[in-house]
Amino acid sequence: MAGPGLPGAAREVAALSSIHVGAIPLVPGDSTVEATIGLVRNADLAHLACHGRLRSDNPLFSALELSDGALTLHEMFARGVAPHRVIMAACDSGVERSYEGGEVLGFVSAMMARGTAGVVAAGLPVPDGACVDSMIALHRGIARGLPLAEALYEARSTVGSESPAEYVAWCTLTAYGAA
Repeated sequence: MAGPGLPGAAREVAALSSIHVGAIPLVPGDSTVEATIGLVRNADLAHLACHGRLRSDNPLFSALELSDGALTLHEMFARGVAPHRVIMAACDSGVERSYEGGEVLGFVSAMMARGTAGVVAAGLPVPDGACVDSMIALHRGIARGLPLAEALYEARSTVGSESPAEYVAWCTLTAYGAA
């Protein structure tokens, strides 16, 4: 799924749909809240390339920016969105906040609490288009059957020093979980 205002995300999703047989790409205009929930709710693999907005004051209102508005963590939680594996190519999607009582909240913990087995998420803002080639390498590894962490590790090795911006952006991604 590619959110609005990110030409690199649209290119990324188009390229990834050719790697995974049967993939249904949602491009800007089609990537509405309802369409996204419908496709990713119980998907084996979801790729979300969009703007992410962290609400540190109330992480359940952190959101992914879609074509018709925001998809909040609260709504994802309430509607049972839990793909088996998800790549969140969205700024700050890997940021978690801890609160009194030791509770940690953010996109990753919310997805895993709903049953998602593995997440790749960005801990910092990622410039649009900076990771397209690396995401293609990541998904090629996934298509070959590698777990997310191994596919991420392998894909990182494809990024050279000739593209420092891509390398720095790529290093913000972390794999969580066991899938």
